[in-house]
Amino acid sequence: MRLRRVWLAVGFLAFPLVAGAGRAKPPPPPPVVEAVAPITATGAAAELLTPILAGPEFHGFDAGLEVVRVSDGVPVLAWQSDKRFVPASTMKVLTSAAALDALGPAWTFNTDVLTDGKVEKGVLKGNLYIRGRGDPTLGAEKLWRMLAGLKSDGIAEIDGDIVLDDTYFTPDAELVGWEVPADRLQGPAYYPTVGACELEFGQVTLVVRPGLADGQPGVVEVEPPAGDYVRIEGELATGSTRARTRLDIDRQVSPDHVTFVVDGLLPSDAPVRRYRRTIPDLTLHMAGVLSDLLKTVGPKFSGKIHRGKTPSEADRLRRITSAPLASVLMDTNKYSSNFMAESIARVMGAELRGEGSTEAGMDVVRTYLERLGVPPTAYVLVNGSGLTRDARVTPTVMNRVLRAMLADPRVGPEFVTSLAIAGVDGTMERRLSEFPGRVRAKTGTLSDVSALAGYLRADDGTMYAFTFFANAVEGDSDRVKSLEDQMLRALLPFGAETTPVAVP
Repeated sequence: MRLRRVWLAVGFLAFPLVAGAGRAKPPPPPPVVEAVAPITATGAAAELLTPILAGPEFHGFDAGLEVVRVSDGVPVLAWQSDKRFVPASTMKVLTSAAALDALGPAWTFNTDVLTDGKVEKGVLKGNLYIRGRGDPTLGAEKLWRMLAGLKSDGIAEIDGDIVLDDTYFTPDAELVGWEVPADRLQGPAYYPTVGACELEFGQVTLVVRPGLADGQPGVVEVEPPAGDYVRIEGELATGSTRARTRLDIDRQVSPDHVTFVVDGLLPSDAPVRRYRRTIPDLTLHMAGVLSDLLKTVGPKFSGKIHRGKTPSEADRLRRITSAPLASVLMDTNKYSSNFMAESIARVMGAELRGEGSTEAGMDVVRTYLERLGVPPTAYVLVNGSGLTRDARVTPTVMNRVLRAMLADPRVGPEFVTSLAIAGVDGTMERRLSEFPGRVRAKTGTLSDVSALAGYLRADDGTMYAFTFFANAVEGDSDRVKSLEDQMLRALLPFGAETTPVAVP
């Protein structure tokens, strides 16, 4: 039901903490239930929050919210808390919790370098295999170090091919659940492609700058260089200092390469700009980066770089290891990386279900939620990042996970650390800056969705879990974010009072 003003006569209703599981490829969501749940509040929460909920800002969107005391799950505020909403990037809370529970905070993503040959007088007689395992942190620098390490191990030349083994993930690389044609065509940075042999967050950086003087061509460089796989075309001109910037970047995908056509005009004093775009084939991208690195780092190589499978008898030469999962999740959640969340989801599927697919990863999340006592009607799972309008989660489900994480000594500290700190870092850096460190949360934003879920520490030290969902937002969603912050500010002085009262 679309909220216009909350000035209903409401009474107290106890809301049990429930959550649920769904299918990764769900049927269309059921019709919205028109019955409106009462607002529930306890003690001072009524006095603090009723003016906000009854104010003119609380309209023009469909909202669900719940605030519960972490220690015992007592709700101090609830509105449509058992209704399912599009969670946007707060979905990463569920993905992260399931990953920590299933894999553990010390889990690492390992990329193995193997061979089916032998080293004779500095020459590797045989193929070199790079077996990808979906490391979302793998960058060109680590490949550089790997090649340099092979040389230091005495391999001056590779007399064979370099085979990239990407079979750890299923071949369907595109994000499940996001069917925006323009994004699929142009590959903005937030729309990830995922693969077992992934590099540089599955993206390429286009470095754009003017020529040295008016009338000279502008300069476009690829960072890192990726051989013949990433190509640059177009006409970028340099104008006078009074020229107006015009820039158009068009991504054109071919089976064996991707072309970025860069056209426009830059004033001669324009600053260097960097534009990140998603790569459609991550294995071919790694091949291109390797081909450039081999020319500058070595070893000597004249063979081919191609896809293939690592033979079972291959011997490991080196291993590229990521930081622990706990550290990876800090980047995933604080900066809301869709790419990292989708990679983690597929790794869960590969490790726990034997299939590196989004569907298998979501099944791991579903199992985790079932263990928390969640009915399958409470949510719908689609992908790991929340970049979809098909997922559905209730505020109660989200708070159940938040409470379970905080209560789990195995993984709770690492989970809390992964969330953005209000007034300090990540996507919460500029929010609630007058109360730094008092709120840790995961944000979520789509064009008509705003979501926020996390923890708040009240003045008396009591911890609360909260979830705010706003869907079908009319106009600028910044006003909803302002309302979210307003409610959090009102809750900061809230204590451990439990006496239920009706909201007038």
